[in-house]
Amino acid sequence: MSRFGWSLALFAISGCVGVVGCGSGSGANSALEPLQLTHVAFEDVQGHPAPLEDYLTPEATPSELLVVRLVTPWCGPCQWQRANTESSITPTLRTRVHVLDVLLSNEDNGPPGPADIEAWSSASDGFATTVLDRDFALSELFPKRADLPYVALVDTKSLNVVYTLTNPSADDFTLAVDRAVARLDGAKAPTPPKPNLYDGRFSRDAWAMVQAMALPSEASRDPTNAYEAVPEAIALGKDLFFDADLSPSPKQVSCGACHLPELLFQDGKTQAPEGVGMGARNVPTVVLATEQRWQFWDGRADSAWAQAIMPIEDPNEMASSRLVVSHVLERKYKARYAAIFGALPAVSDQSRFPLAGKPGDPAWEAMTEVDRTTVNRIFANVGKAMAAYERSLRPASNAFDNYASGDTTALTEVQKDGLEAFLSAGCIQCHHGPRLTDDSFHNLRVPTGRPDRAADRGRYDGIAQLLKSDFRRSGAFSDAPTATADIPRDERLLGAFKTPGLRGASYTLPYGHGGSFGGLASTIDAHRTAGLAKESSYAIGTTERWLIEFAPELVPKIEVFLNVLTAEVPQ
Repeated sequence: MSRFGWSLALFAISGCVGVVGCGSGSGANSALEPLQLTHVAFEDVQGHPAPLEDYLTPEATPSELLVVRLVTPWCGPCQWQRANTESSITPTLRTRVHVLDVLLSNEDNGPPGPADIEAWSSASDGFATTVLDRDFALSELFPKRADLPYVALVDTKSLNVVYTLTNPSADDFTLAVDRAVARLDGAKAPTPPKPNLYDGRFSRDAWAMVQAMALPSEASRDPTNAYEAVPEAIALGKDLFFDADLSPSPKQVSCGACHLPELLFQDGKTQAPEGVGMGARNVPTVVLATEQRWQFWDGRADSAWAQAIMPIEDPNEMASSRLVVSHVLERKYKARYAAIFGALPAVSDQSRFPLAGKPGDPAWEAMTEVDRTTVNRIFANVGKAMAAYERSLRPASNAFDNYASGDTTALTEVQKDGLEAFLSAGCIQCHHGPRLTDDSFHNLRVPTGRPDRAADRGRYDGIAQLLKSDFRRSGAFSDAPTATADIPRDERLLGAFKTPGLRGASYTLPYGHGGSFGGLASTIDAHRTAGLAKESSYAIGTTERWLIEFAPELVPKIEVFLNVLTAEVPQ
């Protein structure tokens, strides 16, 4: 990355300004002692230096204001502000205010690149310019463990910082910009307007994010699985999901052994003990799994159909192979398979198709490339049928969905307090949208679930496994192959794990990738206290800065809200 040096007169942060408070979710501060910051490096979409000096206008009359907004693509409030920047600036000031969005990561919380600038800009309202900051050069301006986005309001005549804010509400942002411009003009600060709160509680941006958390009535589509809505595929997938013949070991394990309908298709155990061996990670629910961008805790699969077949060959889960599955299909499901996918290729000739085998096994490696491709196609279709069944496991709407859809009586006042706590604690940063997840990866230094107690490397190793898979969305067995995306394997992803969705959370304990938290309160508190200490060998990597610190009294209130998020699946 190109680097350049520059000087910016900064100010130590202290004190609160008007209604723009210092607490989480609306921090703004006044300026005192000057500081110096040098060697800041932003990049534009071509990878060229993007110095803040480009915004220096010492002769401008009237003065102009630069809003430097530090954001990440996975952050819920960042996404809202991206789409509503212009409407959050007083119309008469729009020619005097410039907004610079500074991307601190990509959507998976890895290092950002030029493609991330394009993706962020294409979803914006067009008012901001976007650049990259791979090293968080402005970290000195902001407190640790505060919620995103971070905002610095800068006088373009001097590049002096006028105010800083952390995750301001739309109204607080507007007020801070108005006050900053008034300060530059030497004018009286505007009087804060009377808050206009939905249901007497939520600012317009908070309410918009609450509305976006309501569950749509229909599942989204996965173009890489052309059979996901085919009734015959759903029925076949259900039978395969519960068929222990797919596992030839004496223990005989089906997918349904670890994904129990009565436990929201999870098993309630710390790790996965119902398989052939002992697993290292907690079993997630498969309800709404087809909506996920990544599968497994480490994202080593990029579709639900790829995920569905991977446990079959895991020695600690079903200890089977794609050849075993192909022979079971021929013996038990030949006609049903043909009705969906076309005639099942003949695999009865054991000289060409041994009874068992997968990549790495001598029997598999001895097969011809054509025959291996035949078996891989059958195996992929088994995954597509099971993913079709999983997609059909649509949870019913709950009281929160009714509230988010406009029924203000759907929640009790105590439950609304919980929702407010969820927002004010910054949970919405990573838990947003209908499934209440950012589908990204974060290092909270949660204790390992490995039997040997060694730290789990998470997403860092998951990327390597994904790139070796025959069953990627971009591969030959996808029904709509996509371009292979660059997936940076960066040190910041060491020990990072996927953000779980929160629907049905009260059903799916224990929590964490290692199953180390036995209840919601302890899990929430682990987020508040930033997980295991750096010295602990049970986790690896560095706890990320974006893990928000909030008051302990919010923990029971957040727990109340999470218990509202039921996810009953009609049987």
